[in-house]
Amino acid sequence: MLFYTGPQSRAKVMNMGLLHSVQPKDLEFLANLDKKLRTWHHFSDDGGVYKGWTGEYDFNELKIGEDEVKEVIEACKRNDLVFYPHNTNMGFSPGYFVAKNLHLPASRTQGLLEKIKKNTCQDINLDAFKTSLTWNETLLGMIERQMPAGYDGAEGFKRLSEYFMSEKNLRLAKAAGIEIVNDYTRHQY
Repeated sequence: MLFYTGPQSRAKVMNMGLLHSVQPKDLEFLANLDKKLRTWHHFSDDGGVYKGWTGEYDFNELKIGEDEVKEVIEACKRNDLVFYPHNTNMGFSPGYFVAKNLHLPASRTQGLLEKIKKNTCQDINLDAFKTSLTWNETLLGMIERQMPAGYDGAEGFKRLSEYFMSEKNLRLAKAAGIEIVNDYTRHQY
């Protein structure tokens, strides 16, 4: 289950101690890079089409360096983070995300869900969550046009697939319920 609540959710998750397994310097690096590459636009819930949403991300035109891409992959390796390709720009280009699979024991589930329901206006059936809760917290998002030369296009996808198709990353992705498709054409139209 994924609650899409924007950058403020990461701060709440951190305050609950759920990201304690991520090294602080790596968490700070990923958060700063994410802030550099994506802008969160907050909007209020009008009860219409966007019921339950608190905003959306826009990717900007900034490019990252090759050293930053390598550091992202190393941070994933050190912290059991999932690195995976994803459709972005309404499905017209590939992007890459870094996520941490989080687990909240049943004893803490109800209080968290009540706060999420109150703070995000998401229609959550609290009675459905009498057990533990697992979800993915996205720590970084980037799109193809932000990647440095050599990490963009089909060749860049192939190069990055050496990590995202690794046995460890696939195992982490499966545990998180993330399907990784190693096909560049599936992620761009």
